[in-house]
Amino acid sequence: MSPPSSFEPEGSLPLPTSPRSVRLKRRITFGLSVLLGFLIWALSPTILGRAEPWDSPYPFYSMVFISGGALIALIERKSDALCGLGAWVGQLLALGTLPGMAHGWFPIGVITTGIGSLFALLGNCALGAILSRRHRGVR
Repeated sequence: MSPPSSFEPEGSLPLPTSPRSVRLKRRITFGLSVLLGFLIWALSPTILGRAEPWDSPYPFYSMVFISGGALIALIERKSDALCGLGAWVGQLLALGTLPGMAHGWFPIGVITTGIGSLFALLGNCALGAILSRRHRGVR
């Protein structure tokens, strides 16, 4: 009996490559990114004492997204667009649904949270590139 076509030689990392597993990983990646974007706004009043996380001391907002995007790259190396978009969607959900948000500022929030989500994209791309190079054996 011959091994399945997705058989990995012994000693290599088991990387599921079926279309179904790729779609599942992309859904998980997007969902975690949405959660990241939403939670930074939902938890900001509790953690920082400020309703808007970008009003916190300098590196908090950007570093949460950079590190969150990098962690998401551990699940899927090629998830950069999904990570940035998901973080943006999560922030927009927070702005639109959480109490205490100034809904009259929503159009400006769409632009500024989009810019903030680029930090998640940056972290995801950086770690994703490092992981891809290591996977290919490039130092």
